Amino acid sequence: MKTKILITCEHAGNQIPGWLAREVEIPQKTLESHVAYDKGAMKMAKEISRQLKSDLFVNKVTRLLIDYNRSITNKHVWGKYSQCLSEKSRLRLLKTFIDYRNSIKKKLPREGIHLAVHSFTPKKNGVQRNCDFSILYDPARKKEKEIAKRLKKELIKSGVKCRLNYPYLGKTDGLATSFRKEIGLSYVGFELEFNQKIVNDREKTQKILEVLKRNFTE
Repeated sequence: MKTKILITCEHAGNQIPGWLAREVEIPQKTLESHVAYDKGAMKMAKEISRQLKSDLFVNKVTRLLIDYNRSITNKHVWGKYSQCLSEKSRLRLLKTFIDYRNSIKKKLPREGIHLAVHSFTPKKNGVQRNCDFSILYDPARKKEKEIAKRLKKELIKSGVKCRLNYPYLGKTDGLATSFRKEIGLSYVGFELEFNQKIVNDREKTQKILEVLKRNFTE
């Protein structure tokens, strides 16, 4: 039986909403850097959605204003450039954040799986990240653990350097973690983390897509 999948991409873009154009100014160089969005994540999210024939939700607002992958109670949910905004603008921005999450929750399939697509930089603080692709999950959840380990095994066999809960822990604050708390045990979700050095590597990305398709549609 085909597993129903829902794809999201919280850091898909680096846009500043038009209605904020006169109120905030972010240097173009900053907007084009990884601090503003996950490079290549939207491209991969669209491709996964196409391959799995799944619904896709993307947020294109830069996380330098508000981070759609943080809980509303997280002190880092507001970006550094939102500090200068008026209260009215902050409330409007917050509404887009809440609407995004609510729209996803309404679409989450029963007995289905949520895949949140992200990307990470090849290096951090001068240290090379030795991984092509990572799957973040909650080790305390049996189904998530079983699926993540199976995917890793198949990906490594296909020649993809895959790790689990790297370079971040799957149980730390994020959209999937929030949904685990809000929805309960019926929720099954993962963050898929692409190394930005491979998003334009057709051979490696195709291998990842093939494993995902085999596991989630067959």
